[in-house]
Amino acid sequence: MSNLSSLLVNVSKGEVNETVKAEDLQEGGINWKEKFFEPEAGASYVIKFLPNIDESGASETNIVHRVYYKDLPDPDRRGKKFTYISPGKGCPVMELFFELNSLKKSGDMIAEKKIEKYLSRKQQACAKIQVIKSPDKEQIGKIYLFRFQSYGENATIANLINSKLNPTKEQIENGEDKENIFNIFESSVLNIVCKEMTYDDAKGRSFTASTWLQKKRGAFIQLEDGRSHEFSNDDLDDKGNLKPEVMPFIDEFIKQLTRDDVNMKKWFSYRSPEECTSEDDKKYTENVLRKVHTIIPIIRDKSITEIENYGKAVSEDGKEKKDAGGEILKDSIPDELKGLVGEESKPQSGETKDDDLIEQALQG
Repeated sequence: MSNLSSLLVNVSKGEVNETVKAEDLQEGGINWKEKFFEPEAGASYVIKFLPNIDESGASETNIVHRVYYKDLPDPDRRGKKFTYISPGKGCPVMELFFELNSLKKSGDMIAEKKIEKYLSRKQQACAKIQVIKSPDKEQIGKIYLFRFQSYGENATIANLINSKLNPTKEQIENGEDKENIFNIFESSVLNIVCKEMTYDDAKGRSFTASTWLQKKRGAFIQLEDGRSHEFSNDDLDDKGNLKPEVMPFIDEFIKQLTRDDVNMKKWFSYRSPEECTSEDDKKYTENVLRKVHTIIPIIRDKSITEIENYGKAVSEDGKEKKDAGGEILKDSIPDELKGLVGEESKPQSGETKDDDLIEQALQG
C-alpha cells in the first residue's frame, strides 16, 4: 500500500477524539461551490464525514475550528465591512476587545456600543464530507468542505456530531456507542434536512430536523472507465491491509480527497502570510492584516460617528474620491449613546467581485 492509502486505513479504523463544540476548545474570482457544501432551504441530503487528509498526510484533527470577526469597518471601502479570521493567541482584535470590555465594566457606554457594533465574532467548525444523496445530481459522490456553527443555539450539526464522537454517560447507558464517523469503510451517515427559518427578522437555515440514519455506509468512488465501488470492511484482509483489487478505487478516492479545492488549511482555517502557498493568497492575507492594524486604533480612539465616516470613499467608476479619501470628519456629533450614527451603511460601487465573494465565503 502507498503511504496515503495506509494512512487512510489507519485513520478510518482507529478511535477518534475530536473537539466539536466551541466551548470545549482551548484558547489558542473563486468558485466556492466547488469547495463548500451549502444545503439549500427546502432540500434534504445524505452526507458522509471523511478523514481530513491532504497531500502532506493526515491532519491532527478531522474537525477544524475558527473564530472570525465579520463587522470590522473596511478602511479601503467606506461603508463596507471586512472579515478577519483570528489566529487565536495574540489576536490584535481580541486584545482590542479586552481593552474595551474593561472600559465597559467601568460603565463606559461608548465602549459597550463599539463592542456590539464592530467586535461581534462567529465560531465555526469545518469537516470534509461526501454527498451520498442530493436533489442536485451533480453533487452526488463529490467531496466538499462543510462549515457549521460550533457554538450557541444554532449549533445543530455540531451537537449531532458530538453525540456520535463524544456520547454522554446517559447516551451510553441508553445504548449509544462512541463511533468514528470518519471511517470510510463503514460508519453512520447524516440525513440533513434544511428548512428556512427567521432569526431576529433575518432569514436563515435551520437543520433541527436532521438525524443520523440507522444504516451505516461506506464512502464510494467511480473510476473513469465507469467502474464504481463503495468501500466496506470486506476491503480489508485479516491483517487489516487493503486487498489488491481495491487499490485502483482507493487511489482515485485519495486523489479526490486531497484535491486543492478541499484543502482545509487553504480555504477555511487561519493562515499567516508565511503559510500561504501562492503569491496571490499571500498578498490577500497581508492586505487583511494591514486593514486590521489600520482600523484597530480608529475603533479604540475615535467616536462612533468618526469610525462610521472613516475610510476611502469610492466613486461610481470605482476610483477613490480625492476630496474625501481616508479623511475623518473633523466635527464629531455625540450621538453614540443614542445609537444614531448617520445613515445606514450601504455598499459602495466599484468594489471587486472577488472581495465580495471572499467575504461571503468567510461568513458562510
